[in-house]
Amino acid sequence: MGKSKFLESLVMQDIMQGRAVGLIDIHGDLFHHVRQYIAALTLKHPELAKRVVIVDPTCPEHTVSINPLEAIAGQSQERTALFLTDIVIKVWQIEPNTSPRLVWLLTNSFLALANLGLTLADFPRWLQDKVWRNSLVPRITHEAVARYWANEFPRSDKEIQQWIAPAANKLGGILFDADVQHVLTGSSHISMRDVLDQGLILLVHIPKGILGERSAFLLGAFIVAQIQKAALSRANTPDRRQFYFYLDEFHNFTTDYIQDVLAESRKYGLSLVLAHQFLDQLDTKLRSAVINTVGTLVSFRIGYKDARAIVYEMFPTPDFPRYQGDIDTGSW
Repeated sequence: MGKSKFLESLVMQDIMQGRAVGLIDIHGDLFHHVRQYIAALTLKHPELAKRVVIVDPTCPEHTVSINPLEAIAGQSQERTALFLTDIVIKVWQIEPNTSPRLVWLLTNSFLALANLGLTLADFPRWLQDKVWRNSLVPRITHEAVARYWANEFPRSDKEIQQWIAPAANKLGGILFDADVQHVLTGSSHISMRDVLDQGLILLVHIPKGILGERSAFLLGAFIVAQIQKAALSRANTPDRRQFYFYLDEFHNFTTDYIQDVLAESRKYGLSLVLAHQFLDQLDTKLRSAVINTVGTLVSFRIGYKDARAIVYEMFPTPDFPRYQGDIDTGSW
């Protein structure tokens, strides 16, 4: 058994128990196996079909719009914009210390679009259409953001082009992709808060082999951010329903904010099941957060370097008894 088969068994177990479940798969096999399992289970339990939400940009039948700019109840526009900026920084490996102007431009762009009720589809035009942008700036009600676009953003066409080129090239290119557009550039068709609270089953299929790595990672990161925001918005909600969120190859679409959620996920009724291949895929901060906060650590045939790194997590004392698990995937 490998990690994907193990995850499949866990997901199926949670579904069978009637739990709220989320799954993001960037390959496809895990997604399709879980769908087949649900289809078989639905024959005996037809009501299960009403709980299933599928996000699959490669299939027109399951193209669901998710607007990352929409603030969830209890969440500010500022937090939403920071989530999105952090995602773009992660996906394009932007160094904030060496590109502060780009980071500030992205943050104020996302804040302006959110404040005006626009979507990510408007991002390229917001940067490139000077007349249209200037006509909307007076409508921005966020004082600091309005001041940025009225006073700090350059006026000359040459300087504007120098400022916007990196942002337009990075994010604009992906937003012109038809599959990505269908998911990210409309009003949200589903509420992630409802997914958590109503005990739904969220299955996300974003195959990087079809969409391309950056498009897949961007979509995955945006959806993870939506789940994070929905979970955080439940801070003051009593009797929160537990949501089990499975992320295969999770390092591809998690940002620094995941560390906060890892540390306090129990408060928000969010259980994370994170899978990856080796420790070097995680940066130092994320690796520390994962190792120090997870409740259960499972490893499969790891290499010498990773074995030395986690040996004291698995066997904290020299006389700790060694156990070998034998799991039958057919009856898990």
